[in-house]
Amino acid sequence: MDVTARQMATGLRRTLREHFPSLMEQLEALPDVRARKGYSAAELVMGAVSMFLFQDGSRNRANQNRSEPCFGENYARLFGMDMPHLDTVTDFLRTLEVEALEKVKAALTGVLIRATSFQGRPAPGALSHGCRPCQWNR
Repeated sequence: MDVTARQMATGLRRTLREHFPSLMEQLEALPDVRARKGYSAAELVMGAVSMFLFQDGSRNRANQNRSEPCFGENYARLFGMDMPHLDTVTDFLRTLEVEALEKVKAALTGVLIRATSFQGRPAPGALSHGCRPCQWNR
């Protein structure tokens, strides 16, 4: 089944809202030591995430997409923010402490683990305590 861009965007927006409602607040809480702050920390991190999601492959390609009017409008509709210039994203991520981003990542991973492990039934193929048996290739 081919997935259209609209279906992908709708699914992404639904996933962010349903599973990670506090994501933007967590990203806004990241320490920002920049002197000039044209973009928020959340906008900058989501810019990096979007480069991965949209499979741009390079900052240059992402910046080219950013300059297209319909892309910027759709990005704002999807994430509720402006897409930053990817050079600014890089500068921000270079100054960001790894531990701060790791805390956000750990919180998001915890949400996913709780969503799959504790829905009142074990995951398919899981043992009674929620772990899957190991399968070794011999």
